[in-house]
Amino acid sequence: MEADNKKKLSNMLWFLGFAFLFGFYIFTTGLDLIKGNFCGNTAIDYCAYWSTGEIINDEGFAKIYDLKILEEHQSAIYPRPIKNSDYFQIIPFPYLSIFALPFALLSKLSLKTSYIVWVAINAIALVLYLRFFIRQTISEKIQIPMMAVLLVSVPVFLNLSYGQLNIWLGIFAGEFVRNLIKKRPIFAGIWLAGLLLKPQTLILVLPFLLFTKEFRVLIGFAVNSGILITGSFLLGGVEGALGWYKILIGSSAGRSAANPLVMMNWRMLSMHINNFTHTSLGTYFLVVGVAATLTILYLILRKLTLETPTVIAMRYLSIFVATMLVTWHAHFSQGLVFYPLLIIFVTNKTMADREFKFWLIFPIIIMLLIFFLPVVTFLLNTNSVQINFLKLLSGIRGLILNIWLLLWAFRQTKSLQFGSGYARDEKTI
Repeated sequence: MEADNKKKLSNMLWFLGFAFLFGFYIFTTGLDLIKGNFCGNTAIDYCAYWSTGEIINDEGFAKIYDLKILEEHQSAIYPRPIKNSDYFQIIPFPYLSIFALPFALLSKLSLKTSYIVWVAINAIALVLYLRFFIRQTISEKIQIPMMAVLLVSVPVFLNLSYGQLNIWLGIFAGEFVRNLIKKRPIFAGIWLAGLLLKPQTLILVLPFLLFTKEFRVLIGFAVNSGILITGSFLLGGVEGALGWYKILIGSSAGRSAANPLVMMNWRMLSMHINNFTHTSLGTYFLVVGVAATLTILYLILRKLTLETPTVIAMRYLSIFVATMLVTWHAHFSQGLVFYPLLIIFVTNKTMADREFKFWLIFPIIIMLLIFFLPVVTFLLNTNSVQINFLKLLSGIRGLILNIWLLLWAFRQTKSLQFGSGYARDEKTI
Protein backbone atom coordinates (compact mmCIF):
# COMPACT_ATOMS: atom_id res chain seq x y z
CA MET A 1 0.00 0.00 0.00
CA GLU A 2 2.79 2.39 0.95
CA ALA A 3 4.62 1.61 -2.30
CA ASP A 4 1.44 2.32 -4.28
CA ASN A 5 0.99 5.64 -2.52
CA LYS A 6 4.58 6.63 -3.28
CA LYS A 7 4.10 5.72 -6.93
CA LYS A 8 0.89 7.74 -7.12
CA LEU A 9 2.61 10.71 -5.47
CA SER A 10 5.55 10.42 -7.88
CA ASN A 11 3.22 10.27 -10.89
CA MET A 12 1.27 13.29 -9.61
CA LEU A 13 4.48 15.31 -9.13
CA TRP A 14 5.63 14.40 -12.66
CA PHE A 15 2.26 15.46 -14.04
CA LEU A 16 2.34 18.77 -12.14
CA GLY A 17 5.90 19.37 -13.31
CA PHE A 18 4.93 18.62 -16.90
CA ALA A 19 1.89 20.93 -16.65
CA PHE A 20 3.98 23.75 -15.13
CA LEU A 21 6.69 23.45 -17.78
CA PHE A 22 4.19 23.31 -20.63
CA GLY A 23 2.44 26.36 -19.17
CA PHE A 24 5.78 28.15 -18.85
CA TYR A 25 6.54 27.52 -22.53
CA ILE A 26 3.12 28.84 -23.53
CA PHE A 27 3.58 31.87 -21.27
CA THR A 28 7.02 32.82 -22.62
CA THR A 29 5.89 32.37 -26.22
CA GLY A 30 2.75 34.41 -25.58
CA LEU A 31 4.84 37.10 -23.89
CA ASP A 32 6.99 37.41 -27.02
CA LEU A 33 3.91 37.76 -29.19
CA ILE A 34 2.36 40.39 -26.89
CA LYS A 35 5.62 42.36 -26.80
CA GLY A 36 5.90 42.20 -30.58
CA ASN A 37 9.05 40.12 -30.22
CA PHE A 38 8.24 37.55 -32.89
CA CYS A 39 11.54 36.96 -34.70
CA GLY A 40 13.30 38.65 -31.77
CA ASN A 41 13.22 35.50 -29.62
CA THR A 42 10.40 33.19 -30.69
CA ALA A 43 11.12 32.01 -34.25
CA ILE A 44 14.41 33.91 -34.32
CA ASP A 45 16.12 31.28 -36.48
CA TYR A 46 13.06 30.41 -38.52
CA CYS A 47 12.63 34.03 -39.57
CA ALA A 48 16.12 33.88 -41.08
CA TYR A 49 15.19 30.69 -42.94
CA TRP A 50 11.94 32.25 -44.16
CA SER A 51 13.77 35.31 -45.45
CA THR A 52 16.18 32.93 -47.23
CA GLY A 53 13.19 31.36 -48.96
CA GLU A 54 11.99 34.83 -49.97
CA ILE A 55 15.37 35.56 -51.54
CA ILE A 56 15.27 32.28 -53.48
CA ASN A 57 11.85 33.13 -54.90
CA ASP A 58 12.81 36.72 -55.71
CA GLU A 59 16.44 36.52 -56.79
CA GLY A 60 17.59 32.90 -56.93
CA PHE A 61 19.71 30.52 -54.83
CA ALA A 62 23.01 32.28 -55.56
CA LYS A 63 21.91 35.32 -53.53
CA ILE A 64 21.00 33.60 -50.24
CA TYR A 65 24.52 34.16 -48.87
CA ASP A 66 24.71 37.83 -49.89
CA LEU A 67 24.72 39.73 -46.58
CA LYS A 68 23.40 42.96 -48.09
CA ILE A 69 20.41 41.19 -49.61
CA LEU A 70 19.87 39.27 -46.35
CA GLU A 71 19.85 42.55 -44.45
CA GLU A 72 17.23 44.02 -46.78
CA HIS A 73 14.87 41.09 -46.24
CA GLN A 74 15.55 40.50 -42.53
CA SER A 75 15.36 44.15 -41.49
CA ALA A 76 11.76 44.14 -42.68
CA ILE A 77 10.68 41.39 -40.28
CA TYR A 78 12.96 41.48 -37.20
CA PRO A 79 11.76 43.63 -34.25
CA ARG A 80 13.43 46.49 -32.40
CA PRO A 81 15.71 44.72 -29.87
CA ILE A 82 17.62 43.27 -32.83
CA LYS A 83 17.40 46.14 -35.34
CA ASN A 84 17.80 49.86 -34.85
CA SER A 85 18.74 52.84 -36.93
CA ASP A 86 22.48 52.34 -36.51
CA TYR A 87 23.03 48.57 -36.45
CA PHE A 88 21.38 45.39 -37.63
CA GLN A 89 22.65 41.93 -36.76
CA ILE A 90 22.21 39.73 -39.82
CA ILE A 91 21.48 36.05 -39.24
CA PRO A 92 23.06 34.26 -42.22
CA PHE A 93 22.04 30.95 -43.77
CA PRO A 94 25.14 28.80 -43.11
CA TYR A 95 23.91 25.64 -44.86
CA LEU A 96 24.33 24.13 -48.30
CA SER A 97 21.79 25.67 -50.64
CA ILE A 98 20.04 22.35 -51.22
CA PHE A 99 18.88 22.49 -47.59
CA ALA A 100 17.08 25.77 -48.37
CA LEU A 101 14.56 24.09 -50.68
CA PRO A 102 11.85 23.61 -48.00
CA PHE A 103 11.98 27.31 -47.16
CA ALA A 104 11.49 28.32 -50.78
CA LEU A 105 8.09 26.62 -50.44
CA LEU A 106 7.31 27.75 -46.90
CA SER A 107 8.08 31.40 -47.68
CA LYS A 108 5.08 31.40 -50.03
CA LEU A 109 2.98 31.35 -46.85
CA SER A 110 2.79 34.27 -44.45
CA LEU A 111 5.62 34.34 -41.90
CA LYS A 112 3.61 33.31 -38.83
CA THR A 113 1.53 30.72 -40.70
CA SER A 114 4.63 29.10 -42.18
CA TYR A 115 6.29 29.08 -38.74
CA ILE A 116 3.33 27.16 -37.28
CA VAL A 117 3.51 24.70 -40.20
CA TRP A 118 7.27 24.26 -39.70
CA VAL A 119 6.91 23.66 -35.95
CA ALA A 120 4.12 21.13 -36.55
CA ILE A 121 6.19 19.27 -39.17
CA ASN A 122 9.17 19.08 -36.80
CA ALA A 123 7.18 17.99 -33.75
CA ILE A 124 5.31 15.28 -35.67
CA ALA A 125 8.52 14.10 -37.34
CA LEU A 126 10.26 13.80 -33.96
CA VAL A 127 7.44 11.80 -32.36
CA LEU A 128 7.00 9.44 -35.30
CA TYR A 129 10.71 8.94 -35.78
CA LEU A 130 11.50 8.15 -32.14
CA ARG A 131 8.69 5.57 -32.08
CA PHE A 132 9.98 4.04 -35.30
CA PHE A 133 13.64 4.11 -34.22
CA ILE A 134 13.13 2.42 -30.85
CA ARG A 135 10.85 -0.24 -32.34
CA GLN A 136 13.36 -0.99 -35.11
CA THR A 137 16.49 -1.08 -32.95
CA ILE A 138 15.51 -2.76 -29.67
CA SER A 139 11.90 -3.89 -30.37
CA GLU A 140 10.51 -1.69 -27.61
CA LYS A 141 7.79 0.96 -27.50
CA ILE A 142 8.06 4.47 -26.10
CA GLN A 143 5.21 5.00 -23.68
CA ILE A 144 3.07 8.12 -24.07
CA PRO A 145 4.23 9.67 -20.72
CA MET A 146 7.86 9.26 -21.79
CA MET A 147 7.16 10.86 -25.17
CA ALA A 148 5.42 13.78 -23.45
CA VAL A 149 8.40 14.29 -21.15
CA LEU A 150 10.79 14.28 -24.11
CA LEU A 151 8.71 16.87 -25.95
CA VAL A 152 9.03 19.34 -23.05
CA SER A 153 12.77 18.78 -22.60
CA VAL A 154 14.79 21.95 -23.08
CA PRO A 155 16.56 21.04 -26.36
CA VAL A 156 13.24 20.16 -28.01
CA PHE A 157 11.56 23.32 -26.74
CA LEU A 158 14.43 25.52 -27.94
CA ASN A 159 14.45 23.85 -31.34
CA LEU A 160 10.69 24.30 -31.81
CA SER A 161 10.55 27.76 -30.25
CA TYR A 162 13.38 29.13 -32.39
CA GLY A 163 12.23 27.15 -35.44
CA GLN A 164 15.56 25.38 -35.88
CA LEU A 165 16.71 22.39 -37.96
CA ASN A 166 18.27 20.18 -35.30
CA ILE A 167 15.51 17.56 -35.19
CA TRP A 168 16.64 16.54 -38.66
CA LEU A 169 20.18 16.07 -37.36
CA GLY A 170 18.76 13.55 -34.89
CA ILE A 171 16.88 11.73 -37.64
CA PHE A 172 19.95 11.58 -39.90
CA ALA A 173 22.17 10.35 -37.05
CA GLY A 174 19.51 7.88 -35.91
CA GLU A 175 19.16 6.39 -39.37
CA PHE A 176 22.94 6.15 -39.66
CA VAL A 177 23.11 4.07 -36.46
CA ARG A 178 19.95 2.05 -37.24
CA ASN A 179 21.38 0.97 -40.58
CA LEU A 180 24.65 0.00 -38.90
CA ILE A 181 22.68 -2.15 -36.48
CA LYS A 182 20.81 -3.72 -39.41
CA LYS A 183 24.16 -4.41 -41.16
CA ARG A 184 23.47 -2.02 -44.04
CA PRO A 185 26.70 0.02 -44.06
CA ILE A 186 26.23 1.76 -47.40
CA PHE A 187 22.79 3.01 -46.39
CA ALA A 188 24.28 4.06 -43.03
CA GLY A 189 26.81 6.20 -44.89
CA ILE A 190 24.10 7.69 -47.10
CA TRP A 191 22.19 8.86 -44.03
CA LEU A 192 25.36 10.08 -42.33
CA ALA A 193 25.87 12.51 -45.22
CA GLY A 194 22.74 14.30 -44.01
CA LEU A 195 24.91 15.69 -41.21
CA LEU A 196 26.48 17.95 -43.83
CA LEU A 197 23.56 20.10 -42.73
CA LYS A 198 25.99 21.01 -39.92
CA PRO A 199 29.43 19.74 -40.97
CA GLN A 200 30.93 20.33 -37.51
CA THR A 201 29.02 17.26 -36.29
CA LEU A 202 31.23 15.07 -38.50
CA ILE A 203 34.66 16.00 -37.16
CA LEU A 204 35.04 12.87 -34.98
CA VAL A 205 32.78 10.30 -36.59
CA LEU A 206 34.48 10.42 -40.00
CA PRO A 207 38.02 9.86 -38.63
CA PHE A 208 36.67 7.01 -36.49
CA LEU A 209 35.06 5.32 -39.49
CA LEU A 210 38.30 5.70 -41.45
CA PHE A 211 40.42 4.37 -38.57
CA THR A 212 38.13 1.33 -38.12
CA LYS A 213 38.15 0.71 -41.90
CA GLU A 214 34.40 1.07 -42.33
CA PHE A 215 34.95 1.67 -46.03
CA ARG A 216 31.45 0.72 -47.16
CA VAL A 217 30.00 3.30 -44.78
CA LEU A 218 32.42 5.88 -46.17
CA ILE A 219 31.45 4.95 -49.75
CA GLY A 220 27.79 5.61 -48.94
CA PHE A 221 28.76 8.87 -47.26
CA ALA A 222 30.87 9.95 -50.25
CA VAL A 223 28.12 9.14 -52.76
CA ASN A 224 25.41 11.10 -50.97
CA SER A 225 27.79 13.92 -50.08
CA GLY A 226 28.60 14.21 -53.76
CA ILE A 227 24.90 14.38 -54.59
CA LEU A 228 24.21 17.06 -51.95
CA ILE A 229 27.23 19.19 -52.87
CA THR A 230 26.65 18.85 -56.61
CA GLY A 231 22.97 19.67 -56.17
CA SER A 232 23.87 22.74 -54.14
CA PHE A 233 26.37 23.84 -56.78
CA LEU A 234 23.80 23.43 -59.54
CA LEU A 235 21.34 25.53 -57.55
CA GLY A 236 23.71 28.32 -56.49
CA GLY A 237 26.60 28.14 -58.94
CA VAL A 238 30.09 29.44 -58.19
CA GLU A 239 28.68 32.56 -56.51
CA GLY A 240 26.58 30.47 -54.15
CA ALA A 241 29.44 28.07 -53.37
CA LEU A 242 31.81 30.91 -52.49
CA GLY A 243 29.13 32.66 -50.45
CA TRP A 244 28.42 29.50 -48.43
CA TYR A 245 32.14 29.03 -47.74
CA LYS A 246 32.51 32.60 -46.47
CA ILE A 247 29.45 32.27 -44.22
CA LEU A 248 30.71 28.95 -42.82
CA ILE A 249 34.15 30.40 -42.06
CA GLY A 250 32.54 33.47 -40.50
CA SER A 251 30.41 31.32 -38.17
CA SER A 252 33.37 29.21 -37.05
CA ALA A 253 35.45 32.35 -36.46
CA GLY A 254 32.82 33.77 -34.09
CA ARG A 255 30.50 35.96 -36.16
CA SER A 256 28.17 37.68 -33.68
CA ALA A 257 25.10 35.79 -34.86
CA ALA A 258 26.91 32.53 -34.02
CA ASN A 259 26.77 33.59 -30.33
CA PRO A 260 29.71 31.45 -29.11
CA LEU A 261 29.29 32.64 -25.49
CA VAL A 262 26.13 30.49 -25.12
CA MET A 263 27.46 27.33 -26.77
CA MET A 264 27.96 24.08 -24.86
CA ASN A 265 31.58 23.34 -25.76
CA TRP A 266 35.05 23.98 -24.37
CA ARG A 267 35.33 26.98 -26.68
CA MET A 268 32.50 28.69 -24.79
CA LEU A 269 34.21 28.19 -21.43
CA SER A 270 37.57 29.40 -22.72
CA MET A 271 36.03 32.59 -24.12
CA HIS A 272 34.31 33.38 -20.81
CA ILE A 273 37.56 32.82 -18.91
CA ASN A 274 39.46 35.04 -21.35
CA ASN A 275 36.82 37.78 -21.07
CA PHE A 276 36.77 37.61 -17.27
CA THR A 277 40.54 37.52 -16.74
CA HIS A 278 41.50 39.69 -19.74
CA THR A 279 44.16 37.10 -20.50
CA SER A 280 44.54 34.04 -22.71
CA LEU A 281 44.13 31.71 -19.72
CA GLY A 282 40.99 30.24 -21.25
CA THR A 283 43.01 28.89 -24.16
CA TYR A 284 44.80 26.53 -21.76
CA PHE A 285 41.44 25.31 -20.44
CA LEU A 286 40.38 24.74 -24.04
CA VAL A 287 43.44 22.62 -24.83
CA VAL A 288 43.17 20.60 -21.61
CA GLY A 289 39.41 20.12 -22.03
CA VAL A 290 39.69 18.91 -25.63
CA ALA A 291 42.59 16.60 -24.73
CA ALA A 292 40.68 15.13 -21.76
CA THR A 293 37.55 14.65 -23.89
CA LEU A 294 39.42 12.81 -26.64
CA THR A 295 41.25 10.65 -24.07
CA ILE A 296 37.99 9.56 -22.41
CA LEU A 297 36.44 8.91 -25.82
CA TYR A 298 39.44 6.75 -26.78
CA LEU A 299 39.08 4.71 -23.57
CA ILE A 300 35.37 4.20 -24.27
CA LEU A 301 35.84 3.12 -27.87
CA ARG A 302 38.70 0.80 -27.01
CA LYS A 303 36.41 -1.21 -24.72
CA LEU A 304 33.28 -1.26 -26.88
CA THR A 305 34.20 -4.15 -29.18
CA LEU A 306 30.98 -6.16 -29.31
CA GLU A 307 28.57 -5.64 -32.22
CA THR A 308 25.25 -5.55 -30.39
CA PRO A 309 22.59 -2.84 -30.79
CA THR A 310 23.33 -1.36 -27.37
CA VAL A 311 27.09 -1.33 -27.89
CA ILE A 312 26.81 0.20 -31.37
CA ALA A 313 24.46 2.88 -30.02
CA MET A 314 26.78 3.59 -27.06
CA ARG A 315 29.76 3.86 -29.40
CA TYR A 316 28.20 6.56 -31.53
CA LEU A 317 26.45 8.28 -28.63
CA SER A 318 29.92 8.75 -27.10
CA ILE A 319 31.33 10.05 -30.37
CA PHE A 320 28.55 12.60 -30.88
CA VAL A 321 28.64 13.78 -27.24
CA ALA A 322 32.42 14.23 -27.47
CA THR A 323 31.88 16.09 -30.75
CA MET A 324 29.61 18.60 -29.03
CA LEU A 325 32.38 19.29 -26.52
CA VAL A 326 35.27 19.76 -28.94
CA THR A 327 33.68 21.20 -32.08
CA TRP A 328 33.81 24.93 -32.79
CA HIS A 329 30.03 25.44 -33.01
CA ALA A 330 27.55 23.60 -30.78
CA HIS A 331 24.48 25.13 -29.17
CA PHE A 332 22.39 23.26 -26.60
CA SER A 333 19.56 22.47 -29.01
CA GLN A 334 22.11 20.78 -31.29
CA GLY A 335 22.22 17.96 -28.72
CA LEU A 336 19.19 16.57 -30.56
CA VAL A 337 21.74 14.88 -32.84
CA PHE A 338 22.13 12.09 -30.25
CA TYR A 339 18.55 12.06 -28.91
CA PRO A 340 17.50 8.79 -30.63
CA LEU A 341 20.61 7.03 -29.31
CA LEU A 342 20.08 8.30 -25.77
CA ILE A 343 16.45 7.18 -25.80
CA ILE A 344 17.61 3.60 -26.43
CA PHE A 345 19.29 3.61 -23.01
CA VAL A 346 16.36 5.29 -21.29
CA THR A 347 13.90 2.81 -22.80
CA ASN A 348 15.86 -0.37 -22.07
CA LYS A 349 16.79 0.89 -18.57
CA THR A 350 20.53 1.02 -19.21
CA MET A 351 20.20 4.59 -17.93
CA ALA A 352 18.70 4.50 -14.43
CA ASP A 353 15.63 6.58 -13.65
CA ARG A 354 17.59 8.90 -11.36
CA GLU A 355 20.17 9.48 -14.10
CA PHE A 356 17.49 10.26 -16.66
CA LYS A 357 15.80 12.65 -14.22
CA PHE A 358 19.08 14.52 -13.74
CA TRP A 359 19.62 14.75 -17.51
CA LEU A 360 16.07 16.08 -17.93
CA ILE A 361 15.66 18.35 -14.90
CA PHE A 362 19.09 20.02 -14.61
CA PRO A 363 18.76 22.10 -17.83
CA ILE A 364 15.17 22.99 -16.90
CA ILE A 365 16.38 24.46 -13.60
CA ILE A 366 19.06 26.48 -15.40
CA MET A 367 16.52 27.69 -17.98
CA LEU A 368 14.13 28.88 -15.23
CA LEU A 369 17.02 30.55 -13.42
CA ILE A 370 18.03 32.42 -16.60
CA PHE A 371 14.44 33.61 -17.02
CA PHE A 372 13.59 34.58 -13.44
CA LEU A 373 16.93 35.91 -12.13
CA PRO A 374 16.69 39.23 -14.04
CA VAL A 375 13.04 39.55 -12.94
CA VAL A 376 13.94 39.06 -9.26
CA THR A 377 16.82 41.54 -9.36
CA PHE A 378 14.55 44.09 -11.05
CA LEU A 379 11.80 43.66 -8.42
CA LEU A 380 14.34 43.95 -5.60
CA ASN A 381 15.73 47.10 -7.22
CA THR A 382 19.25 45.72 -7.10
CA ASN A 383 21.92 45.85 -9.79
CA SER A 384 20.82 44.08 -12.93
CA VAL A 385 22.30 40.70 -13.73
CA GLN A 386 25.25 40.92 -16.08
CA ILE A 387 24.31 39.59 -19.51
CA ASN A 388 27.56 37.63 -19.74
CA PHE A 389 26.68 35.80 -16.52
CA LEU A 390 23.36 34.71 -18.05
CA LYS A 391 25.22 33.62 -21.18
CA LEU A 392 27.62 31.62 -19.01
CA LEU A 393 24.69 29.89 -17.31
CA SER A 394 23.17 29.11 -20.71
CA GLY A 395 26.41 27.63 -21.98
CA ILE A 396 27.51 25.83 -18.84
CA ARG A 397 24.33 23.73 -18.62
CA GLY A 398 25.18 22.00 -21.90
CA LEU A 399 28.88 21.71 -21.09
CA ILE A 400 28.13 20.06 -17.74
CA LEU A 401 25.56 17.70 -19.25
CA ASN A 402 27.89 16.68 -22.07
CA ILE A 403 30.75 15.98 -19.64
CA TRP A 404 28.37 14.05 -17.38
CA LEU A 405 26.99 12.03 -20.31
CA LEU A 406 30.47 11.17 -21.58
CA LEU A 407 31.50 10.00 -18.10
CA TRP A 408 28.24 8.06 -17.81
CA ALA A 409 29.08 6.27 -21.08
CA PHE A 410 32.54 5.51 -19.72
CA ARG A 411 31.02 3.94 -16.60
CA GLN A 412 28.84 1.68 -18.76
CA THR A 413 31.73 0.25 -20.77
CA LYS A 414 32.61 -2.55 -18.33
CA SER A 415 29.15 -4.12 -18.47
CA LEU A 416 28.79 -3.53 -22.19
CA GLN A 417 32.26 -4.92 -22.86
CA PHE A 418 31.22 -8.31 -21.48
CA GLY A 419 27.62 -8.15 -22.67
CA SER A 420 26.10 -8.35 -19.19
CA GLY A 421 23.13 -6.60 -17.70
CA TYR A 422 21.28 -5.62 -20.88
CA ALA A 423 19.60 -8.80 -21.99
CA ARG A 424 16.74 -7.46 -24.06
CA ASP A 425 18.79 -6.53 -27.11
CA GLU A 426 22.20 -8.10 -26.61
CA LYS A 427 22.24 -10.69 -29.40
CA THR A 428 25.46 -10.22 -31.29
CA ILE A 429 24.83 -9.22 -34.89
